[in-house]
Amino acid sequence: MKKYKFSGAIAAVAVAAVGWALPAAATTVLYRNDLSLGTDEMAAALSSLGGLTVTSTNGNLSTFTLSNYNLVVYFNQDTSMPAGDTAALDSYIAGGGRVIYDNFDQTAQQFPAGSGVTPAAPTSPASPSAASSTQV
Repeated sequence: MKKYKFSGAIAAVAVAAVGWALPAAATTVLYRNDLSLGTDEMAAALSSLGGLTVTSTNGNLSTFTLSNYNLVVYFNQDTSMPAGDTAALDSYIAGGGRVIYDNFDQTAQQFPAGSGVTPAAPTSPASPSAASSTQV
């Protein structure tokens, strides 16, 4: 049985897509990831591009001047977002910064305002109706 790793392919496509939109002189990336289980496919994708200076952190953004980076990759995989990170990303995006963003809990107030993303409300699976069920 073959196992497929889509996460690496998705990470590479995300980086490549943003890379195409970056200015020619784009060389600095801030990569924030608070948890990696197994292989960190985004780190591998960033590394595979070459020519980038990647600063990695698993903490909050308060110690970084985001405008010093051409791209911020922000993955919040394990805990609630640190206080101030959403505001920092909002300011960065408003100033023309580019972000690849992922947040495991999809809390609406945590999405950066400039991202244009509005998470959908959680839905529960519909109960099977009598009309759609078949008895044997």
